[in-house]
Amino acid sequence: MAQDVLSSVISRIGECRSNELVEFMWREHSKYESDFSVLDSLMRAFVNTDMGSQALKIWDRMREVRIRPSLSAVSIFFALLIRVGDYGSVWKLFRDMIQRGPCPNIFVYNVMILGFCRKGCVRTGESLLFLMRKYGCEPDVIAHNLLISAYCVRGWTSHSLNWAHFMAESGCEPSTATFVTIINALCKEGNIVEARKIFEEMQEMGVSPGTVTYNALMDGHVKAREIGEANMLYEEMRTMRVAPDGITFNILVAGNYKYGREDDRFLRELSMMALIPDCSISDMSISGLCWAGRLDEALCENPKNIYKPMHISFAFLILK
Repeated sequence: MAQDVLSSVISRIGECRSNELVEFMWREHSKYESDFSVLDSLMRAFVNTDMGSQALKIWDRMREVRIRPSLSAVSIFFALLIRVGDYGSVWKLFRDMIQRGPCPNIFVYNVMILGFCRKGCVRTGESLLFLMRKYGCEPDVIAHNLLISAYCVRGWTSHSLNWAHFMAESGCEPSTATFVTIINALCKEGNIVEARKIFEEMQEMGVSPGTVTYNALMDGHVKAREIGEANMLYEEMRTMRVAPDGITFNILVAGNYKYGREDDRFLRELSMMALIPDCSISDMSISGLCWAGRLDEALCENPKNIYKPMHISFAFLILK
């Protein structure tokens, strides 16, 4: 609550007058709270209001009175500095932490890796992953996944595959998110063969594919016009007792309308199996017709409900 109040006051009075607030709070503060409490609250408030230069002054004052910043405050401070591109201050404070504490933990490293990857500095994020081992901090699955995701976003799928193998060899078990990220990237590139290979590898490693994983591969098969393979994946989901969701059905309906069956047998089968409510059948039918480019038929489908703004089918019609 104190941080929220301070953030509100600072945002109102502006950066120029914020020094007055700092001195007001520091004056005789020892009568009611500690040095750390005052300075930590102020630093967080300045970070919350995107005043990095003022937060840096509070950091310096912390060092003057020989107190250590909290790791949680450091992490949000680093996120701000990286976001605004003040990399010099990031490395200056990082060196200060190594020398005087507190030593960065895995959360701080992950925040830095995420920040640099979002800025396109993937190599810097990669270097941080190796650097953390030097200072006794073992990279976790999140650190590896951040880099793998960054490589996939930039189309460097081969690098992401190498990192997946590297993390497994390092004793860090890939998670479902690791495989989903890579499978999605491969499917977007049209490399369904490799995506299927990764899908099988994850099961060999003891990682069971969930709904999101099946959806990613299924969508890849549909986009490759392999609707038969997509339908087989759906049958496999049912056999493995993996619950399909709305995304699963929309992928299949769109694929069957566009590349598969010309009639509505697939939708009728879903309705007969009572897997989804009847009201959703109409929405998915309209969505599928839209994806297939059959807009006239979509407009004629269930006209009484089509113009309800909350319906996903109406959204598809507008987008198309």
